[in-house]
Amino acid sequence: MKGANLDSERQVTRSISASQMTEPRSTIDLLRARTAEHHHGLEIGLQIQNRFSEVATRGPLIAGYCYLYRETEAALRPHLWDMPDLAFCSRVRCRRLPSKTELPWHEKRSVNPLFPAIGTKAEALGGLYVLEGATLGGRKILQTLRRQGVSTDGLHFLDPYGKAAGANWRMLLRILERETAPSQTTMNECVLGAMKAFSFAAACLRDERKN
Repeated sequence: MKGANLDSERQVTRSISASQMTEPRSTIDLLRARTAEHHHGLEIGLQIQNRFSEVATRGPLIAGYCYLYRETEAALRPHLWDMPDLAFCSRVRCRRLPSKTELPWHEKRSVNPLFPAIGTKAEALGGLYVLEGATLGGRKILQTLRRQGVSTDGLHFLDPYGKAAGANWRMLLRILERETAPSQTTMNECVLGAMKAFSFAAACLRDERKN
């Protein structure tokens, strides 16, 4: 299992190294440009809304989300817990994830991947960019499920901030620019962290029936 995670991390690092990220742009522009393909792949390939709508796939998908959030937050916490204005711990508390005992599907995950090592604050911010972006996506997922008449019981963690989601997202973007824009090195580190988080999310949320 360790070897597989090391191989995954090397692939992410190689893809960043080969990207020629020297354009004089903002961190946010750089993140959007370099992660667009990964974002699109997750959105289309994972079929999240459909799997939340089906009894057979809903439980395992909830377990996958909870694992994703817990492991990612644990990896980012040492770098971000005291960052000014970020309120990292408050963001975590808002999610109110179900406990493992409340998840009868937790033990059924065939593979529990490891989050790739995070070395800097800039990398950690890139990872948080992905996690908080998933929160915006989760809000849309809940809205769609409700329109379709699908129960959203137990899915509150997808939209932890409610009406404050937009304000929290804009604050994160301001902090990203403040903490990473001073140099191309930190901007690239931020993108690397985001790529690691996207890779981890894909592993956590994949449909294990397709193995």
